[in-house]
Order: sequence, then C-alpha cells, then structure tokens
Amino acid sequence: MIAHQIHTSPDVFLVRVPFKNFATNETNCYVVRSEGEALVIDVGAPSDDGFEILKNGLAELALDPARTSFFVTHTHLDHIGLLDRIAQPFQKVYLTAREHHVMRLSQVSDWLDMIGDRMVAEGCPDTYGEIARKAHEGDVFDESRHDVALVYPGDALQVGELSLRVVDTAGHTPGHASLYEPESGLLFGGDHILFKLSPGIEFLPGYDDALAQYFSSLQRVRSIHPVALLHSHGPLRKGVRDRIDYLSAHHRERLHEALRNITAHPGMTGEETVRSLTWNVPHDAWEDIDIRQRRYISSEGIVYLSYLRASHAVAREMKDGVARYYPNR
Repeated sequence: MIAHQIHTSPDVFLVRVPFKNFATNETNCYVVRSEGEALVIDVGAPSDDGFEILKNGLAELALDPARTSFFVTHTHLDHIGLLDRIAQPFQKVYLTAREHHVMRLSQVSDWLDMIGDRMVAEGCPDTYGEIARKAHEGDVFDESRHDVALVYPGDALQVGELSLRVVDTAGHTPGHASLYEPESGLLFGGDHILFKLSPGIEFLPGYDDALAQYFSSLQRVRSIHPVALLHSHGPLRKGVRDRIDYLSAHHRERLHEALRNITAHPGMTGEETVRSLTWNVPHDAWEDIDIRQRRYISSEGIVYLSYLRASHAVAREMKDGVARYYPNR
C-alpha cells in the first residue's frame, strides 16, 4: 500500500512523496475522506517518481475526482510541485489569499531583484541573489489550469460531514496556513512545526515581520491544544506543545546570540553577524556548507536582524553601500 491510513474517524491517509533536500527525503501528503468526499493536503515535489507514487496512492483510495479537492499549505515547490499534473481543471484548489499574493510576487522580476539587492547590501555575495531568484521562480503552479479558491484564516472547508478550519500559521511563508479538525483535534500543519528540523524563515521584501508572525502563530497553535500534529517532513511524533516551546526558545536564543555578538563587535555587517551565529549544520567551516544552504541561512539571518531592529535592540547604518549593525544602548 502507498496510502497508509493513519487515523480513523475521520479517515486520514498519508502518502509520502520523495523530495531530496538538505534535511528531508520526502513530503508527507495527506488525504482526508468523509461521506464520499476527499481533500488532498499538499502534493509534493515535481518528479516522475513522485507523480507515480501520488497518483497510485490516490487511486488506491478510489476517490471520486468530482468530489475531491486540494488544499495547499504554502507555495514552496515541495508542496505544490505536482499540482499541475495531479489536479484536474474541475477540482478546487484552496490556498490563502496572502500566499496566493506571494506566489504571484515570486514571478515579478523587480521583486526578485529586491531579494538579491538586500542580500548584497548585508554583505552577501552577488551569487545569492541569483540562487534566490531560481528558487522562487519554481514556487508556482499554473493558475490557468485550476479552479483556484482563495481562503482566509477562520474559514471552514467542508469535506463530507467534516469542517476543517483554516488557521493562520504564517512565518515559514507569509501566507502559510494549517487546517484544524476540532472534533478529532487533528492539525494538518504543513511546515509550520517540524520535529526533524527547525522550519526556515526566509527574508522576503515587504515581510520584515516574518519572525514576529512566526512567534504569534506558534502561540496560536499552542492555544488550540491539538491532539496530533500531521506535519510535512519526517516521521510523525507526539509532543507538539513541547516542540512549540522548543522552537520559540530556539529562535529567541539565536536572537540573544546575535545581540551579544553585535554588542561585542559593533559595526559588523549583516553577513558577518550571520556567520557568527551557531547554526545546526554538519559542517565546521562556513565554506563547506552547500552554497544554496548558505544563501538560505543568510536570508534567515536577515530576518533575525530585522526583528532586532523592530524591537529597537540594534541600529542599522549603511556605510559604503553595506549595512552595519550597532547595539542600541
């Protein structure tokens, strides 16, 4: 069997779609089934092997295509990559309006240029901008092929007798959303909370509050008290509240570390500050890290610096075209 039943009442099935990345090998895609209707939550990264796995997994469940729809937690390639191949034009595709807006921005050249320009201004290599551009240009599906329905936090998606509530879990992306089924306490969380790794929070133009949004959404989920978290990468585990507390503490400790380092070495560039931080990577030297991962780490570092600036902990000054940081005393 490809589609593994992981819950009854409601019926929930898991299909693991392969996805090779720095810390993950697959994307957990879910199917919720009730009263002859079904909702597929995320579809995985684009590959022929992945397509066959997902197609065969859905076929095992004998879903009625006319009564099957799709929900996208966010528009990263490993969550939407198979949408154009697996979803039929008559099937609804749900995603948040905010995430839809970000997906459209990712196809705008000027917006992509702003990512590279900001990274260079922080002291990063020029190549990071092109790496970011290529990554974001792939975070899109063909809207003209689908019946797209935009949703908002608090909306409910009806699947048979089930009512799944849209929960704002912004941070990993600006419009990231989860689905909560209150009767069972199941939370389909996408990449919001992972056990295998800490979800990345990337700098995107116009969304300087990404880390503040993430802190808020972590507490929002904690207040829901989900019985089980069905996340997108790695084996399913218990202890979601403990994991929320860990992730909150993890990011705050990194903020404190950045502030300590800037205080000890005022005038560091953004990139120098990022490289001074402790990152959970299996490499001793910065140069040994894959350049794509270095770019993403630096992008997350900019998010930390933006948070510290917004909280008035540090000041940012441009000198000779490069941003330098100083503690606010």
